[in-house]
Amino acid sequence: MSVPSIGGPGYHISVEEFEGFVTHEIGKITLEGKNVCLIIPDDTRGCPMPRILRAVYKAVINRAAKVTAVIALGTHEYMEPDEIALWTTGSGDADLSAEYPGMPIINHLWKDHHELVNVGHISGERISELSGGRLAQGTDVLINKTVVEADVRIIVGPILPHEVVGISGGNKYFIPGCAAHELIDMTHWVGALITSAKMIGTPGITPVRAMINEGANLISGEKYCLAFVVKAYSDEIESASFGSPEDAWAEQAKVTAQTHIEYVDEPFPNVIAEIPLRYHDFSCAANRCYKAEPAVADGGEVIIYAPHIDT
Repeated sequence: MSVPSIGGPGYHISVEEFEGFVTHEIGKITLEGKNVCLIIPDDTRGCPMPRILRAVYKAVINRAAKVTAVIALGTHEYMEPDEIALWTTGSGDADLSAEYPGMPIINHLWKDHHELVNVGHISGERISELSGGRLAQGTDVLINKTVVEADVRIIVGPILPHEVVGISGGNKYFIPGCAAHELIDMTHWVGALITSAKMIGTPGITPVRAMINEGANLISGEKYCLAFVVKAYSDEIESASFGSPEDAWAEQAKVTAQTHIEYVDEPFPNVIAEIPLRYHDFSCAANRCYKAEPAVADGGEVIIYAPHIDT
C-alpha cells in the first residue's frame, strides 16, 4: 500500500519541505479533544531530533487536549534530564517546559511494572508459528501505561538496518521500545538464533518483525508513524513517510536498504569499528561488531575502538 512520502535515496529534504510535509500529513488526523502520545527514540539513534520533534510538536500542540512524548528506551538506561534536553533541543541547559510548553518528555520506565499495562497474551503456539518454530513460549504483552492510555499514538523515528529485527523502526518503537523486558528478551533470542549476520539489513517481515507486529496489534486505538531515513554520518533527512506503523515502515525500509547497506567484493580480515559518542555503554557499542560481521572473513577480527566508554 502506498503511503504519503517525500524525498528518496540521495535526496536532501530541506527544513521547510520537512515541516510542510509533517504539518500537512498530521493535519489530516482528528486530534481535537484527544490525548496524544508521541513516541520518540533515545539518543542512541542518529538523527536531527530537535528539528524533527519541533516540527511534530507544532503540528499537534494547539489541536490536541493533551500531548506527551515518551522516549522509547527499550531496556536502555533511563536518560537524565540534561541528556533529554540535549537530545531534544540541542542544548543540555535548555528548559524543556519553555522549549516544548504543554508537552512533558518522559522516559519509558521499563523497570517499574506499575508503569506498564497488560494489553493481551500471545500463546506459545502462536509464538512458535511466528518464529518459524524457534521458540514456543507464550507471553503477556506489557506496554508503557502512557502509550496505552493515549487516544492517538504517533511514532517519530528513523529507519535503519538492525541486527535483531532486520530493519528497525515502525512497530519496533512499541516493542521493544515501550515494552517490558520479557517480550524484549524473547524477540532478541529469536534474532540471536537466526544470527545477526543473517538478520541485519534483511527487508520484509522477518520472524522477529512478525512477533513485534503481533504484540503491537494488541494495542488498541489509533497508531501512526512518521518514518524517515537520515543520510549516514550526517543530519540530512533523505526520505520520509507518514501512515500506519506497518506501511510507513515498509516504504522507508526500501530506502534504508539502498542508502545504509554497502556491499563489498571481498570480506575483510580485520575491521576497526570506531564507536560514536552517542553510544554510552558497551552493550550499545557491541552493535558495531554486529554491523561489520557480515563483511568479515572467516577467522577475521573486529576491534571495537571506544575510549569514551567505561560502563
